[in-house]
Amino acid sequence: MKNVLKLFGLIAIVAIIGLSMAACDSDGGGGPPGSGSNPGNGSNPGSGSNPGSGSGSGLVGKWYASQGMADAGDTPLIEFTSNGKLIQAGMDFGATYTATSNTFSVYLQGEFLLKYNYSISGTVLTCDCPEEPNANMVGTWYKPRR
Repeated sequence: MKNVLKLFGLIAIVAIIGLSMAACDSDGGGGPPGSGSNPGNGSNPGSGSNPGSGSGSGLVGKWYASQGMADAGDTPLIEFTSNGKLIQAGMDFGATYTATSNTFSVYLQGEFLLKYNYSISGTVLTCDCPEEPNANMVGTWYKPRR
């Protein structure tokens, strides 16, 4: 039941992100630190209009709602790429992230959305968001066992 609620929450946020992207102009202005013509370095490396993944390399990969889904190779609900993209439910909505060893911040079209705390133990990612306890990525996520 909890995984079904996560899935519905994720679908809702994907729809909201998609609609907000359609409603926004695409003038290319703004952006988080480390983006645009100043690609940044150090803990916030950037590349082009995407902030980099920082030092949270443990986040990089595909994350699933259950260990069974991860091991079966179903569509991941969250994917953190090594170049700072955040892909949700297999769709790229233009979200990016920056990460440190225990936090990551999410941006949409260069605008800051939320900051999450996270921990990784083996194949398990646990996220919380003090600013928005019901945010779509709050909870437990799984990588495939290798």
